[in-house]
Amino acid sequence: MADYFLDQTNGNDTNSGLTMDLAFLTWFYALETFSSTYNAGDNLFVRRDVTTVVTEDIDYSSGLSGAYPVLRVIGCPRASHAISSADFTQGSTAVVVDDNDMVRASHQSRYLTGPDGYQYFITRVISGSSIVLDRKYIGTTSLNAAATILADDTTYWDTVDDSAWTIKKSAWEADADTLPIMDFNDGAFQFRLNNTADVFEFYNIEFKDSADTNGIVYSSSNRQVTFTGCLFKQSASNARLLYNRGGSFFMTRCTLEGSGSGSAQIGYACTFDSSVGEFRDVAIYNCGDHGVLISGRQRWTNVNVGVEIANGDDDLKVYNALDLKGIDVRLGGSNGDVSRDFYQLRIAFENSLGVEGDSRFYYESGYYDDVAVSGETPNKKVSDNVLKFTPNNNVLFEYPMDEPVLRYKIWTDTTSYAYKFWIYNDLGVTLNDVLATDDIYLECEYEDARTGTTQYSRTRVRSSQIDILDAADADDWDYLEVTGIQLGIAGWVTLSIYVSIYNATTTFFIDPAVVIT
Repeated sequence: MADYFLDQTNGNDTNSGLTMDLAFLTWFYALETFSSTYNAGDNLFVRRDVTTVVTEDIDYSSGLSGAYPVLRVIGCPRASHAISSADFTQGSTAVVVDDNDMVRASHQSRYLTGPDGYQYFITRVISGSSIVLDRKYIGTTSLNAAATILADDTTYWDTVDDSAWTIKKSAWEADADTLPIMDFNDGAFQFRLNNTADVFEFYNIEFKDSADTNGIVYSSSNRQVTFTGCLFKQSASNARLLYNRGGSFFMTRCTLEGSGSGSAQIGYACTFDSSVGEFRDVAIYNCGDHGVLISGRQRWTNVNVGVEIANGDDDLKVYNALDLKGIDVRLGGSNGDVSRDFYQLRIAFENSLGVEGDSRFYYESGYYDDVAVSGETPNKKVSDNVLKFTPNNNVLFEYPMDEPVLRYKIWTDTTSYAYKFWIYNDLGVTLNDVLATDDIYLECEYEDARTGTTQYSRTRVRSSQIDILDAADADDWDYLEVTGIQLGIAGWVTLSIYVSIYNATTTFFIDPAVVIT
């Protein structure tokens, strides 16, 4: 493993790149001309002053197929930043920074510890005095309060030994706390990681302004590409920002922002069924077309799409077969939230809307919201808050259905129990009019004693309720129930509710409280 360096101030592309005194000069040389020279595990450190415009495609090809990782490209880590005075309002994502020293390239896509002691993600820097957090501030309103923007990770930087060099790490650390930039200046050029099986990691880099239709960064069939603390920006071009064509993308603490115009301007495009995307702390907004155009296997945690600024069309457009699961996924929905035209679809993610307890959960056939029962059609059965289902997506599954919309695990002794959920049918039709598994059912899985005292088998029981009629009045709740559930040994009972209903205009309700008798 070796360390290499890229320095716009002192570098030269005739150098070896192996010290800060002998750093490379250009992105093109470091990531294309020299690419086949790197060995697995090498690091390329980039000085924060690298802002030169790139006027040609950069094609990376290492020849080290399958190595992990082929190369880490690391912008010089930024130090922590103290905010001495800012106004945080409970229930708001907006923060007014009295210091007036916020800079997009310096502070966007970084973590902030607020005056309440909790960590937030800065998804947008609007101006020197205005920033946006990934979620609503949960602490009490605090004016003129101190906060801290956390330093970038220094794991790899700390291992650099500059003791024998003229140019020291301290010189790089003294630069302005911004990001090195790979800027294509709206030319039809891009950074391509193409047709390889390599593994790449990028830290603290901004990629911006490419007119290439395949995006600023294009990856095809790569084994794994990781972006941490990176910015992606289209200032004008009607083109994608980031395109994953058949590989695996891992993104943490990144923002993708468009110019707000252009029918082909998509934040993140992923168009192969074999693609994989794992996002954590990511925001995608202001794209002229869709925020995300996806297929493949996607796992998201704390992802905002179209929240900070609306996208021109749907926040999430399903391109082909999709398996998407997520938690704390927030959609702006100003011009459409989820567009689903395919039947090869598995989708289940929670869209948290705020600190007040409201949430939305998307599943294959629609979504459900957490609502106060007092403001809805049915009267209260058990809970003050119930789940309101809007089954407005015409994607139906025959029994056995694919994914549950609700799942509970309950620790249970060896007594025989019945488990019941109340449902309120306001759809105007009869549910389960032929079979108990046609539209909605409850399934219970548990360990059941079979032979002797130590042999157990996994047992699955489903509810038997049929002809669940449209509600006659506000008190006409029906139910799903499984009975005679007796474990052979104390353990977990797993309760799952499955739904395959389509109705474009009406709703139904589930009381989330499990009734055990």
